Amino acid sequence: MRYKDGVIMYNMHPEIDRLLLDDSALDQYFLRKLNRECVVTAGRNGRHMKKSLHWKGRAVDIRTWGLTDAEGYQAAHQLGVILGDDFDVVYEEDPDHMHIEYDPD
Repeated sequence: MRYKDGVIMYNMHPEIDRLLLDDSALDQYFLRKLNRECVVTAGRNGRHMKKSLHWKGRAVDIRTWGLTDAEGYQAAHQLGVILGDDFDVVYEEDPDHMHIEYDPD
């Protein structure tokens, strides 16, 4: 697990902290299935809507450079299954990243 320079990760929800541990299900998926390191590109930083869960410390963006759109959508679906119903995982084509949020409601 690696973080892009400038990523702001203070006061994140405990479930997001757990998600981002080295050797977590997310980290292992990227290493084993996608053959790449998991890179967090946004936590509480970046451009997000006013009501985004990023501002509440309940969302992160993960770099997906080099994946085709088909691979990105498939990865988001598979991670959604792995992480469970309390997480939403969305692949964003432009710019290439995956949005993951903890949203048990």
